[in-house]
Amino acid sequence: MSGAENSHSTLYAQCRAADGQMIPGRDFRALWAAYTISIVGDWAYRLAIPLVVYDLTRSPFLMSLSYAATFAPFIIVMPFGGVLADAVDRKRLLWIADFISGCIALAICLYLSLPGANAYWLMPGLAVLGAISSISHPAFQGFLPSTVPAQHLSRANSLITTSDSVLNLVAPAIGGSLVALLGAYNVLWLNAASFFLSMALILVIRAQNPVGDGALALSVSSIFHGLGQGLKTAMHYPIIKWGTLLFILVNFSSHLILGNIIYFLTRDIGLGPELAGLALGLSAIGAIIGSLMAPKLMQRVHPGRLMLACVFVSAIGTATLLLAEHLGFWGVVCARSITMAAEAVIVVTMFTERQRVVPTQYLSRVVAITRTISYVPVPLAATLGGYILAAQAGDMSMVILLSMVVLIGCVVIGVFTPFVSADDEKETRMDTTASV
Repeated sequence: MSGAENSHSTLYAQCRAADGQMIPGRDFRALWAAYTISIVGDWAYRLAIPLVVYDLTRSPFLMSLSYAATFAPFIIVMPFGGVLADAVDRKRLLWIADFISGCIALAICLYLSLPGANAYWLMPGLAVLGAISSISHPAFQGFLPSTVPAQHLSRANSLITTSDSVLNLVAPAIGGSLVALLGAYNVLWLNAASFFLSMALILVIRAQNPVGDGALALSVSSIFHGLGQGLKTAMHYPIIKWGTLLFILVNFSSHLILGNIIYFLTRDIGLGPELAGLALGLSAIGAIIGSLMAPKLMQRVHPGRLMLACVFVSAIGTATLLLAEHLGFWGVVCARSITMAAEAVIVVTMFTERQRVVPTQYLSRVVAITRTISYVPVPLAATLGGYILAAQAGDMSMVILLSMVVLIGCVVIGVFTPFVSADDEKETRMDTTASV
């Protein structure tokens, strides 16, 4: 082994060893706080908007359309958002995105305060907010490594994922309480304020993250060329290429069930709506535990092997749902907690490895491209799960079994790929260091 290779291996070992320590520095704390505030605002917004639309129209279809108007841009815009985040200063992009989103949210609130407000005119504003969010995510992922030392990346991603998990546990209740206390219309004003507060926190961050790829220009040809480079970069590294395939299969398996989970809990298990919501909320405890355990596990286990092991654990959690009719409420909580803990470890590991191996000038677009690819099967899975459920006269067993088969198949495929090869992974990291 050459001196350069040995020093890189030593640095990587130090990074692993230091991952469990607390993260120093105000920059990451400010970014973490901005992210958390944004998530709280998003939860309140997601609860309030459908209620506002229904109040204006009395149409369940338009309630669904308001959700689609927010979600669709993620698939359509995010790859281009990744290129944009690599072409400009990511910190600047983040605070500008928050400022524009805050202004649009304020405009929506002001429009709704007018007599005769029409729900149809809300849809373009909702779509623009979704599009800006799909730009902010890759910019955030690309900027995060600038706010912490390299050896603390897994701990940083663990804290971010833990925030998601905790908020999935408590934010629906907080958002629902705010809607009940203040009314859906007034909650939208709080959402607008959350964007400006997030912007202020980002502005106090001292870390700089200059243009990632100076070769990119804001032109149609350059953007599409940049997308091609991002895809080529993602497919060059085994941990990214096979990890993206893993996410496709895990998301497909997960949303086979999640797309029909409320039906399963209320009709098959016999839980009331309140208990069904409580079961899903308590399951997020598993995600919190998984997020906090991930840095320690990453110190001891090769990342590819760790993720495949977690896929297998997720299959066990999914299988436990077959017993839920006999185990009742706590059976559902246990099954979903196991699955969500495993998925949280996968997310922290994948995010950390992606930030470590991908050259910084390509990071945002690789994040955007891989995230978009992994989310494409989500609507297909939910639709297929509903079709199987209808064909089986409301029996969820076949949906659960198919989800298990997909997860186990993912493990079997992964064992025979470079995803689990330590030597290939080391070579990938050395290539990455050279390219930077």
